[in-house]
Amino acid sequence: MATSQSQKIAVQKYRAKTYDTIGFDVPKGKREEFKQKAASLGISLAKFLFLSAESYGANHAGEVVTVKPENQLSAEERKLIDEFNQLPTDAQKSLMKFLKAVNTKGGGENGND
Repeated sequence: MATSQSQKIAVQKYRAKTYDTIGFDVPKGKREEFKQKAASLGISLAKFLFLSAESYGANHAGEVVTVKPENQLSAEERKLIDEFNQLPTDAQKSLMKFLKAVNTKGGGENGND
């Protein structure tokens, strides 16, 4: 059964009233990568991105993230980031708390201040 014009308009009004739209660009190939990850979980790409953003926000609340573009990172920096990303979330949180505590104390040259 074909969708009537009035049904299309009703759906558009409902969506405009109920949802906000977010659009962003990703590097070539990432869309397909995200789409495959979503499919492997049995969810849509939109749901995957939404859940990813929700999870990141919940796990990194209050953190200020500053990242140099990947092509400006040294090989050692990229390796450290990759290793950090392999850690379980609770270990990442603990490490971040520790680093913030060290940063807050001033931590001098030898870290014993």
